[in-house]
Amino acid sequence: MLVGGFTSLSSVDAERGQLLDSCPYSVLLFVSAVGDTSRVRLSNLLNRLGVDDRTLAREAGRALADELLQQGHLFEVRDGIVRAFPAYAVQREDWMWEVFGDARVDRFLSENKLIDFDFESKMRGSEITIQRLVLAEPEDGRSLLEGAGVRTFSGGDLAESVPAVSNLAEPLPWPSFTPSTFARWENYSGSGEWIGIPSTAEAVGLCRGIAEDPDGGVLAVRYFFKHLEGWSPITEEEGLLWMFKLAADGGSPFVARFDSAARRLEVPFRVPFSAYMALKFLSASLERRDGVLLATGVDTNAVRAVFVRLRIDLRG
Repeated sequence: MLVGGFTSLSSVDAERGQLLDSCPYSVLLFVSAVGDTSRVRLSNLLNRLGVDDRTLAREAGRALADELLQQGHLFEVRDGIVRAFPAYAVQREDWMWEVFGDARVDRFLSENKLIDFDFESKMRGSEITIQRLVLAEPEDGRSLLEGAGVRTFSGGDLAESVPAVSNLAEPLPWPSFTPSTFARWENYSGSGEWIGIPSTAEAVGLCRGIAEDPDGGVLAVRYFFKHLEGWSPITEEEGLLWMFKLAADGGSPFVARFDSAARRLEVPFRVPFSAYMALKFLSASLERRDGVLLATGVDTNAVRAVFVRLRIDLRG
């Protein structure tokens, strides 16, 4: 059952060692409780947890946020601002449910006598793990979780969690919004390429600004939609979805390699977190190697449904 996960943040200093052991879970609780929060606030929390070096705290804050984004607990509301997903659970092949998102449901789950709830949360160097598991009778698990406000997914219905890019609508312009200064700007073409432009005056549709260090290395990338009426800042995840949509609309869709006989999938580009999470549970194994996402032992029909929603071609 759940132990040690609900220490109040006001008593962090007194129990620093215990909380540092479960730091990712403490961060998830913090984000769940306060709503939208910046990565700076996560860094401040890490300082309170005993990561005293300011530079290290900033780096660790970004790493924690990125890891929790990748694991499907958080989503990016706008650049640098994250929020916990509404709680959801995915049924595994061993019939256990793995819980993601808002951690405030965990107290209710831990006190329910009809289920076993446990979690593991560790931060050791660059290795971060967080796992929340529910075990219940097969016929009871879904109803108990949904009764606690936890949305449930199993098997092929994981595809429903992936946005259908065909349904994307252009974001509305933000009144009086002007983007920050960036070292260079690029427009996205219908052929799936980013094309450099001399200034924001030439920006149109999906575009991005790139911040660079003195040596020309990329520090940050920010995505926008430029309308005749003004600008709409969008998240990187939204930028990915628009890239897939515009490339498909232009007749040059993104292509992933799929060997149906071997049940092996190779994706040589980044996919949105929802698709990553779906692939994680629809595959026997999922890993990233040299920039390529490799999935083996995939559920063929469910994986096809995911990529249909993203309008990505699967080719052998």
